[in-house]
Amino acid sequence: MSVVRPPFCGFTKQGTLATPATGTLSVLEWGDNSSHFTKITVDAMKLIIPGGAAALQGGKLLYTLPAGNIVVKTSYLKMLIDGVAATNDAKTPEVGIGTTTATAATATLGTTLENILEGGLCLAPDCAGTLPAVGTDTVDLVIKAADAHTIYLNIADTWAGADTGGLLATGTVILEWAYLD
Repeated sequence: MSVVRPPFCGFTKQGTLATPATGTLSVLEWGDNSSHFTKITVDAMKLIIPGGAAALQGGKLLYTLPAGNIVVKTSYLKMLIDGVAATNDAKTPEVGIGTTTATAATATLGTTLENILEGGLCLAPDCAGTLPAVGTDTVDLVIKAADAHTIYLNIADTWAGADTGGLLATGTVILEWAYLD
């Protein structure tokens, strides 16, 4: 006998989806008190605008977890990266998920920029929108009530040149997390 349960089964703690300046985000959530799943669908969201041939990180807010003590258990990402211009089509940037947005002039991600999904484990095969970056990570990241509850999609590389239209992300992020309070 199988039991079909509606989403959340009384689980009322849900996060907040970001509102990007470009592109769209949508969310589907399900789970219970011990495992909560958040699936974020990303469509043509601008991640970064390389200004020239230089190392640069960029990122955008996807989601904010609800207040309280939380543990992020696992993450999954399948994301196409597509430049508006062809300048950076051959680049293979790190794509990561973290609790802080990437903003530095460096070619790699680190610490809180990829503390949910490590960018070194998830490289985009190109920036032409032909093959997705795919990655999964088990993190058991404890987010205390006073910590940042923000979830960012981040990217970094040494770019081949300027792309004033920017690099767009399209794909899916799935997070498994638990509310501990």
